[in-house]
Amino acid sequence: MVKTRRPGPQSHIQQPFPGPFINGHNVQPWTHNLVVIVDEGHGYQYPYAVFFKRHKTFRPNRSISRLANRSSTLRSEVVVLKIGANGYLDIIGQLEALRINWFIKQYAFLYPPLIGP
Repeated sequence: MVKTRRPGPQSHIQQPFPGPFINGHNVQPWTHNLVVIVDEGHGYQYPYAVFFKRHKTFRPNRSISRLANRSSTLRSEVVVLKIGANGYLDIIGQLEALRINWFIKQYAFLYPPLIGP
């Protein structure tokens, strides 16, 4: 389970800290995040927070490569949390997993490979 904490005593927002679930802290201490909204049409939208790291020394994510049947350019583990009305939630249930697998297959390959020494 991903730990959360409030940024201040008056805040009602919980901030997640997925860093311990993503390897490579000694190489890349920063965790990137983005919000993805899966729109199933007919007014059904599902927001997710995606957390990952990027560094040229990380290996490509083999799980994503297997999921999509092609080589992944994303060099990181990925943590996905659903964004609910009251904050961030762990993913529970097969339908949520299917939505996440769909957008990972569609968009995990948009990141250009990192190059350099």
